[in-house]
Amino acid sequence: MGFLQYVLFGLLAVLLAFLIYQLFMKTSFDDKGAKVVDRFVELAPTQIPKSELELLLEKALANNDFRGAIRLYFIFIIKDLSEKEWIRWEKKKTNFSYLIEMRSRPQYELFNEAVSIYELVWYGNYNVEKEDFNSLEPQFKNLLNSLNSEGK
Repeated sequence: MGFLQYVLFGLLAVLLAFLIYQLFMKTSFDDKGAKVVDRFVELAPTQIPKSELELLLEKALANNDFRGAIRLYFIFIIKDLSEKEWIRWEKKKTNFSYLIEMRSRPQYELFNEAVSIYELVWYGNYNVEKEDFNSLEPQFKNLLNSLNSEGK
């Protein structure tokens, strides 16, 4: 009976550890037991590698998801600004807060335009057609190029 008790307590301990891990790590598994990761939930833009963002942008464009592509361009911008330490990213901050942080930077006007476009498209549920996207994309690229050519 002593050995069986140890085995049962060991199994109970493993089960308890697994449950605690699931509760506190918020990890989900698919039906095959593989970890499921939502790429944007609770992630700071600085935690998302650019290559992954680029892949998501390519996918959005391939699926004609121009609204999603605008959002991804905006995430690129926020990521770059945060990496330059021109803004301090926080989950609860508004775009207006970022505009205040950017007001002394030379790219303020370009960023202000990007914020206006993003908020209209994303929060205004504006349906972006290909022609709209083709006219808006250069503004985002212009700002990103400007940020990449500017030092910290």
